[in-house]
Amino acid sequence: MRPIWPYLTADIAPIPAAIRRRDEDFQVEEVPLYDPCGSGDHVYAQIEKVGLSTRRAVGEIARALGLTRNRIGVAGHKDARGLTRQIISLEGIDPSRVKGLQLPGIRVLDVARHRTKLRQGSLRANRFVIKLREVPSGRIGEIGSVLDVLARRGVPNYFGPQRFGLRGDTWEVGRALLQGEYGRAAALTLGPVAPPDPEAARRAIFALDRSLLGFYVSAYQAWLFNAVLGDRLPALDRVLPGDIAYEYISGRLFLVQAVAAEQARAAAFAISPTGPIVGHTMLEPQGEPAVVERRVMEAAGVTVANLPRTGPLKCVGARRPLRFRPDETRLEPAADGWGPYLEVCFVLPPGCYATAVLRELCKTGLQEERTGEDPA
Repeated sequence: MRPIWPYLTADIAPIPAAIRRRDEDFQVEEVPLYDPCGSGDHVYAQIEKVGLSTRRAVGEIARALGLTRNRIGVAGHKDARGLTRQIISLEGIDPSRVKGLQLPGIRVLDVARHRTKLRQGSLRANRFVIKLREVPSGRIGEIGSVLDVLARRGVPNYFGPQRFGLRGDTWEVGRALLQGEYGRAAALTLGPVAPPDPEAARRAIFALDRSLLGFYVSAYQAWLFNAVLGDRLPALDRVLPGDIAYEYISGRLFLVQAVAAEQARAAAFAISPTGPIVGHTMLEPQGEPAVVERRVMEAAGVTVANLPRTGPLKCVGARRPLRFRPDETRLEPAADGWGPYLEVCFVLPPGCYATAVLRELCKTGLQEERTGEDPA
């Protein structure tokens, strides 16, 4: 079951549009957190990949250079359906070998040395250039209006298809695992488990990779976050007494007490309210925010005390901003050899999804070419 979470701009009807008719219609470029220093044992390479996931591209590069994967670092993972420019680091390799790579779907744009390996999350932002095709010309102004609202109030920070899978049911697997319904979890992933089957078959789910089990649990945590966000959506840009707020510059979390002063900062997009990634280390809100989160958890039959603290199903917990701000937004009608399109450009903080922006722009009118998951 794929739930339809509410839209912030629900007053504007769905706008027909198509994305990813070609890989080049969806472009993303990483904005690095820092520049390489020019010396050291690691080579930083800016690569351009087309039609390949980051994992697949790293695998191809590792094979070509005779490196193990653990000697290659990435700041972020990008999917296969698009054109991506991103930075990777390679340990103990001659820069000339990296620069000379010629692989299908991969180009090396630049290389430089640095002292340390590139770590996950070492990004300042991601810059997107997206071609929306088949947009009715009379509705381009409405797309601009939606983008203005998102720039002013924020984009609902929903987890999307990347977390819930093509069938939209990874969260159901996670829920079954946390509720001890291992047979149901196995049925959702491996096929039906009949009642006469031995216990070993019912626990076959634990034959899966530990990281995959953790992914299913995180998908359910994401589903619960989305439910809280949907409940608070009308006041997305307001902080309430007892909120756990997120400060964008410092990344710190704090309890909201002086609401008038903090609301001024929220209006300026210096802070935002947060929602729960349920787990044992999660900071608990107070007041009305706590009531909302408790209502969602009770409806789902979840209590933090009953969540696993250890093992592959452990729920550590965190807080996540309810919204994020798109910067450098721009719309421009244009055309190419494949016809007219509307070019939509914006810059997002790391970890924020362009699909969250697109779902607000077009809602159920968005059509996407799906090529399936990259197996590597």
